[in-house]
Amino acid sequence: MNDRFSFDRQLFLIGPSYMDTQTVRHLTRGFTFGECEIVILPSDEKQPAFALSDSAENATSLLSSVASLSLDGHEYVLSVSEGGAVAIGADQHGLMCGFFHLLLQIQSEDRGFSLLLGTAKDSFCVKRRMIHYCIFYETDLLFIKKMCRLAGILGYTHVVLEFWGMLKLSVHPALSWERAFDQDTVRELLREIREFGMEPIPMFNHLGHASACRISAGKHVVLDRDPSLHRLFTPDGWVWRPDSKEVELLHQKIRRELYELFGDTEYFHAGLDEAYCMARDPRLFNLQPEILHRITHQIAAEGRRPMIWADMLLPPESGTCRRWVKDRDASRRLLSGLHPSTVLVDWDYDVKTYPVTTAIYAQNEGFDTVGAPWYGRANIESYVKTAKEHGLFGVMITTWHTLCRHTPSILTGARDMGSPLGHFSHATGRDSESATLLRALSFEGPNSYEDAGWAKGEILNTMGTHD
Repeated sequence: MNDRFSFDRQLFLIGPSYMDTQTVRHLTRGFTFGECEIVILPSDEKQPAFALSDSAENATSLLSSVASLSLDGHEYVLSVSEGGAVAIGADQHGLMCGFFHLLLQIQSEDRGFSLLLGTAKDSFCVKRRMIHYCIFYETDLLFIKKMCRLAGILGYTHVVLEFWGMLKLSVHPALSWERAFDQDTVRELLREIREFGMEPIPMFNHLGHASACRISAGKHVVLDRDPSLHRLFTPDGWVWRPDSKEVELLHQKIRRELYELFGDTEYFHAGLDEAYCMARDPRLFNLQPEILHRITHQIAAEGRRPMIWADMLLPPESGTCRRWVKDRDASRRLLSGLHPSTVLVDWDYDVKTYPVTTAIYAQNEGFDTVGAPWYGRANIESYVKTAKEHGLFGVMITTWHTLCRHTPSILTGARDMGSPLGHFSHATGRDSESATLLRALSFEGPNSYEDAGWAKGEILNTMGTHD
């Protein structure tokens, strides 16, 4: 076909060393239904660029055409000719996104595969495209791997991992359930995330959600395993005791362990949301500026940018539906305690119209602000449009306990932020498209019934959990 680059059982890619990974090999097989292998050869090019063809000689010849491509402010540019494809990226993640764009265009033919000729540039409208994943007791490793791969192929830049009592920490055994993931297992997950060009962000709640369990189930990972540790929490167990030196030292040890596990990262998410008693007890409320100062300044001194949920900081004037802070003056006392590098993550799952006033308010107070919608289409659209039109620092799609029920929201968020369409995207809905992508990303082989797709069964319970 004169309008296509055709290939069958083998491809050759010349590119930087960070593309020489099992992830790139698995992706190529996944998007060619297990029929095509890729051979990866090192490139001498200093800029993020690759050339791909059906032979090493053709790929080498194509590499010289990289010089004709210009980013013009884009994250990547991809060009497909009859001889193969070349791409350049603004950085590692941009180049990987160019490769993902290519994979999404692979079409199956009677004999082999093909790519339509042409040049494509990214259409991302939000620079920092984040996603927040919770790892619950019911979350198995294959599922969370597939969710991270889905985020990667769709162009997300950061993955926040919140372990709800599901990461074994040497600091204290009561911080995790008995069947929590060990750190070697998590390192494998982190390796995959980085091979997609994304940055993992460690998270540990430093105030509310101290139980590391959903309140709807009445569990508490620490106190149900070791009730003698009651002194670390407020009487209800929901909040870490804010005035406890023992808690402060424990959290420092936890952060150090997470830093070592996650490696070099820009951010650390400290939570700090839904600390209800802090709003209701005047003594604790008055302690908050000092607590916020201590936590965020310690994290900054440790070389990370603190990232926190914004709900406990915003006054009614911001348009928030939560009433933890009574007025602007009280809000500013709280905000004054934060380290200047703190990133506020504004979540409001009921807002469905543009603009999202809470996010704009937080940004106008002088902090880099990330908008955080949940799974609702209107909720996602309103935050993305606000980020685009008002220059928010980024968008973080949240997934919570509904991830395996509303997995297609990952696709919705990515599309709204400019993720490229696949050749099959126009002919299907977001559920079908998500399923198509997950089949290509199931590298482990034929899926069992329970491991196929994004839910353990076809009749989901009202909680949206795995069991």
